[in-house]
Amino acid sequence: MNQSIQKITGYICLFIGVIFLINTPVVWAEKKSPYYVKPFIWKGIITIKKVGSADYTKKKNTKSKESVSSVKTILTDEVKIKFCGEAEKFFIKDVIRTYIYNHRKTVHKQNSLAHCPLPPEAMKHNILYRTKNYPSSVKKPGNSREIDESIIKTIYSGKDCASPKEMTGVGLRVFPDGKYLLQVKSDVYATTRQFTTDIEKFVCNNSEKVHRVDIHTCGFDEKEETIIGEELMSSKIHPRLVTLAFMSPKNSYTENNSIKDTMKISETKPKFEGDYKEICTASWELNAKDPCPIVYRNMMYDIALAEAFSDIEIMDRAERMAEYLDLVDQKANEIYRDGTEIDPAGGGGPGGGGSSEVRMNTDPKDCEIIIKNEDGNEISKDEYKNRIAKKCLPYILFEQSLAHEEKHVDQCNKYKKDFILGGIKNTHIRGAMEVGAYLRGIKKLFYWLKENCEEHDLTDVKVRIKNIEALPINLYK
Repeated sequence: MNQSIQKITGYICLFIGVIFLINTPVVWAEKKSPYYVKPFIWKGIITIKKVGSADYTKKKNTKSKESVSSVKTILTDEVKIKFCGEAEKFFIKDVIRTYIYNHRKTVHKQNSLAHCPLPPEAMKHNILYRTKNYPSSVKKPGNSREIDESIIKTIYSGKDCASPKEMTGVGLRVFPDGKYLLQVKSDVYATTRQFTTDIEKFVCNNSEKVHRVDIHTCGFDEKEETIIGEELMSSKIHPRLVTLAFMSPKNSYTENNSIKDTMKISETKPKFEGDYKEICTASWELNAKDPCPIVYRNMMYDIALAEAFSDIEIMDRAERMAEYLDLVDQKANEIYRDGTEIDPAGGGGPGGGGSSEVRMNTDPKDCEIIIKNEDGNEISKDEYKNRIAKKCLPYILFEQSLAHEEKHVDQCNKYKKDFILGGIKNTHIRGAMEVGAYLRGIKKLFYWLKENCEEHDLTDVKVRIKNIEALPINLYK
């Protein structure tokens, strides 16, 4: 990528960031910054394709020599990238990369004749005697040379190498006026297999001289080396990096919350018929999805859960913790009447901060967050974040889920004895602590919606939050 463009882009980002910080107070402002862009969820596919070929034969004849050379080359390099997420936070879902380079070159050189040297005994006489008695030995055809070179390159897939998916990145910046900047880079390592044979034939003494070159790829954990012998040069080389990349043209604009375009990245034109030619093109299509409805539904479901957890009648009725959680779940679903995509992002539920696939909990022993997948194995926060991104859900849902559990961490550190009791058998403590945790996550979604989703009237939501906070229960702040 052009370094000057990178610097300019960096300065623009810095300038925008500074202005945004200056103009954004701690409490969400009613008037948006002029640099505000709604955080749509983008889902798209990008294809970059490079194809090249050469196929020609050249002949050159003189009185003393004939020469014929032929070249045949085929290059196919293509990547298809599927991704989704917020701009500048894309999750790469799938990368299909194909790369193959085949090159074959042959050269045949033939001298029309060869003047062979006189025998040793002739050299004992003077030139007149040699001319008269030892006529020059001429052989037709003369000496010749054959060169055969083949090169094959394919994708390297050794265990010591990152996958194409890990080596692919997509960046998108959308500006308030609808202009966008799309940057894509996909790297892959390639193997090289080159074999060259060079044979010279000498007709006077009926002999030949052979030289070979053998180059092949070794793993990154091996040492590169070259061994030069009298007839063979052998080399081991590491995989070589092959890159497909582009940046969208200037003055590219979104249209109806979608981005679609094609472009020619580069082209090599042949200098003569059959000479090597190459063209690299890119195409992309991205469609935006409004994240507001799903964030709103998650917030409303969490409010229903907070209200259900605060129900003292349920706390008193349940005899066991499992029964209490079931009753809370039933009550929450009664409160939340929208049956579509209840808890679609897995950010909540009676267990707190998790879903049937992923559970986020706080360990009462050390008050640390533990995240487990559907198999009961621990996963990292990044992996959990990737699961949300993989479903093309807004990043705020991860932040909301994390905020919920961080509140439990605070409760564990401040009120450890009660935290342990609430986790085992005391429904009143459990309910109060869950209400406090859900309130933290709810507020995170509330402020996000207030900033990004003007179409949602949050007046009633604000009242419900205040009513929960005013309940006569200890929220373990």
